[in-house]
Amino acid sequence: MSSQNLKSFLAGVATDSQKLKAFKSGPESAMKSAGLPDEHIKAVLSGDPQEIANQVGPIVAGDTIIILIL
Repeated sequence: MSSQNLKSFLAGVATDSQKLKAFKSGPESAMKSAGLPDEHIKAVLSGDPQEIANQVGPIVAGDTIIILIL
């Protein structure tokens, strides 16, 4: 699965209150339901910004940068 899917998932959590609510109540199940692979889930659950950045991949012109503080 591409890093674009992780970017899209994180953008959804940051901009959609229902997705945020689902993520906050069960982050792992929300990510699995979204079809994210285990390596993306592990990175997000780690909370390690570098690991998450490694999974998100390069940021290119036109990408939206999202910072989640939970």
